[in-house]
Amino acid sequence: MPDNSELRPVDVGGVPSYLFVQPIAPPPGGSETLLPKLYVAGLVSQHELEREASRIPAVWVVFMSLPVVLLFLALPFIKLATLTPKERYGFADLTLFGLATICAAGVGAILLFHLVSVDDHSDDALARAAKEIEDRLTDETRHVLHLADVLQTHQDGLKDVLYPCQNELG
Repeated sequence: MPDNSELRPVDVGGVPSYLFVQPIAPPPGGSETLLPKLYVAGLVSQHELEREASRIPAVWVVFMSLPVVLLFLALPFIKLATLTPKERYGFADLTLFGLATICAAGVGAILLFHLVSVDDHSDDALARAAKEIEDRLTDETRHVLHLADVLQTHQDGLKDVLYPCQNELG
């Protein structure tokens, strides 16, 4: 097994997938040398991983397209500012000027009232969720290590009732 994280393509029932393998350190307690190396593994379909990897968040799209939109909305105002005394502002120019004014006001209202930024409350919720996951993983690891210790302690009495098994991973 690898000493670092691995991502390998596999075929599970005809579905192309990826296998993730991540080594984890046992909880501190002095018995690290006696314990086997532990791993966390997971499967995800190739289609699902590629779909999530290619998704662009909507907030990014808004912020990347905003300068372009504002540039086009500013064109009638730029024409008005650069108008010379001999030029006239025609009906089409006036219509575009009015539409640009309305659209610019709409974009301003959207930016003021509808964009939600990430605040400290969501960071706290994520930190609590991460702590809970870590605590549960620690508890489960301790439970498994305790069970392994019990099995090793009583292995002479259990040999007759256990079926032989073999490691198919390596």
